[in-house]
This record gives sequence, structure tokens and C-alpha cells, in this order.
Amino acid sequence: ASHYIHDASCTQAAAFDEVEANLWTVFPNPTRQFLVVQGLESDFVAVLYDSGGRVALQRKLQCSESLDLHSLPVGIYYLQIRSSRGACRYFKVIRE
Repeated sequence: ASHYIHDASCTQAAAFDEVEANLWTVFPNPTRQFLVVQGLESDFVAVLYDSGGRVALQRKLQCSESLDLHSLPVGIYYLQIRSSRGACRYFKVIRE
């Protein structure tokens, strides 16, 4: 299994999935500890990649959960959110 960003399927979502993904927001950004994903109506998988493309964090979460980033080094990350319905979106996240 690859530990680097390599997921073309995230850019090939169906139209309804794209609409769903466009409703998602991530805050606060920049963050020091917790990152909230808002707008999800189902469980989701969150994968956080570091600036080198390596997986820094991967979690299956309920729609009301947040990500705890306090143990990660300060830097720029890329968060991939994938809903249980297949919608997918990337966010640039800054960890202070």
C-alpha cells in the first residue's frame, strides 16, 4: 500500500457527490490542536498528508467528530475527506 498521495478517484466523483463535497468546511485553519469538519451528513475517512505527500494521520470518524492534530509537527498538510457515499475533497491545512 502506498503511503503517498495517489488517489485519482477523488477527482472523478459523480455530480451529486461533488455538490455534497462542496458543502464541507474545515476550521479553524490555521489550527494549533483540533480541526473540525463541518457539513458532513455521514461517517467519513480523513487522511492527512504532510508536505512531502506521506500519510501523517488516518482516521474513520463520525460526522460530529474532530481531528486532534496536537501531536503533529508545525507545518502545512493536505487533508483528504471521503464520505461513506464516495464524495471526496482535499483541504490545505496549516498546523501552527
